Amino acid sequence: MSCKDWERRLLMNVPRDPNTGELCLSVVETHPLTIDVGWASYGDDSENPVQQLRSLAGRHRKDHDKEDLHVKGIFLPRPFWTDLESGFLRLGEFLAFLGEEEIPFERWGHLDIVLDDVEHPYDMSSPALLPLHAFSNLRKLTWTGHRKHLLVSWLPFTPTLLRTLTSLEIQCDISLQDCCHMLFYGENLKEFTVKIIQRDLATEPILGCFLPESTCTERPLEYLCLVSDDDIGALLRPFHFPHLSRIDFTIAHRTPSYYEWKIWKTLQSIELKGEFSFEEQSWIVSQCAVKPLFRHATSYAMCASSFKHNHNTRNPPFFEVDD
Repeated sequence: MSCKDWERRLLMNVPRDPNTGELCLSVVETHPLTIDVGWASYGDDSENPVQQLRSLAGRHRKDHDKEDLHVKGIFLPRPFWTDLESGFLRLGEFLAFLGEEEIPFERWGHLDIVLDDVEHPYDMSSPALLPLHAFSNLRKLTWTGHRKHLLVSWLPFTPTLLRTLTSLEIQCDISLQDCCHMLFYGENLKEFTVKIIQRDLATEPILGCFLPESTCTERPLEYLCLVSDDDIGALLRPFHFPHLSRIDFTIAHRTPSYYEWKIWKTLQSIELKGEFSFEEQSWIVSQCAVKPLFRHATSYAMCASSFKHNHNTRNPPFFEVDD
């Protein structure tokens, strides 16, 4: 494809500001490579994003030994944006175009998707725009958005995708069953972060409605970070984590099953936020080789409305805590 053909195809597909006609696309070449569709635009003093991508793609094709690419795709609509379905679809189309035409998917080692907390319409009959089989080197996936798009989107969380990952971070309201589904199929995961597990969604799983019956499914997990309004014991019981060394749990469930968790002996770093009695703390300390860090919740504020995906922070205010 010639340079002019490439630019023409790109310009035909990238959304524009209906008021100014500017491209609603920003390309930032720093680590990670950030593709922002729907919010950012460039002005007269900025390089045309088409030129940026052409230059970037050329460098990556020449330097095959360069470290794996970290790609970040963002769709956070501006107030004027009325066709949200089109904008959501456009980001998927653009990422697919980038991987198929310019920077091969096998170069992508970390994919970071940031969406708003809105369920955008998506045709279930449409094939996934990002070919999951092409992500042969994808090891880390960070995903923020609406839980329905874990399945109904241009990047569905299929077993094929989950099996390639060693690190997965999910930031959305989600059910315990869905977390278990991801851990079951994410058989190579070493790092797993979920914010937040909501017990009100127990009857509405998106990915799967089962919990494994086996209690000896081994996983190579080393780090587990959970923010939960449900009893995470149901997530821990079916699995065996012989290499788990770090946990960071924010627990809003009133009666967590601490005594049933078979994870304490291998831990080297323990941070627990929630409401703990003196007896519970003493028992946990007695089970661990290192001293846990407890942070006590002074007010119970865990609810779905408390986290509407503030993208300027990675630590949503579920609790007021004592430092």
